[in-house]
Amino acid sequence: MSFKDVPGYDPAIPYRKFEEYAPRFKNNFFLDKTDNGVLTARWHTDGKGMLWGRGPHKGIGQLCMDVHQDPDIDVLILGGSGHNYMGTFNPPDPARGPLTPEERYDLELSLIHI
Repeated sequence: MSFKDVPGYDPAIPYRKFEEYAPRFKNNFFLDKTDNGVLTARWHTDGKGMLWGRGPHKGIGQLCMDVHQDPDIDVLILGGSGHNYMGTFNPPDPARGPLTPEERYDLELSLIHI
């Protein structure tokens, strides 16, 4: 099926295909798409239980935006990897230097949700 065959197609709306956006999320999500429109996203850190930090915090919103713009996806199932759904908080790397105010806000906000 072509994008133009999707009901409500509007050329002004940026449609994205799974093959275009999936590689961007490989460091935070295992993505598996079925032929009948189901996308399973399992978040992870190094293939194990996810450690909450900047990557997953920013990635979940970006993933949902891309999935929303994929006309081939009807259902998104979000889950975890490893022995737990979500591990713990992954502190920023001190060798990288101090966080910007925006990064600090995002990470502190992340802690509220754990």
